[in-house]
Amino acid sequence: MQLAGNSSMDVSLRQNLDIVDKFIVDCEQRVKEQPQDELTREYLSGAYQQKAELISAMMDRGGSGN
Repeated sequence: MQLAGNSSMDVSLRQNLDIVDKFIVDCEQRVKEQPQDELTREYLSGAYQQKAELISAMMDRGGSGN
């Protein structure tokens, strides 16, 4: 199913992916600094899941990131 105005949707997906990627980098750094921080590990796990969902949505839309 294609939605009208898909280019703005693709831009939004890429922007969200960028935000999640930055969050992942931050969480990974914090886990390295404080390996026992379970809350940060949970956030990191959730961020990986969210990234996978965003990539899946982009693939479903046929977006190649271009």
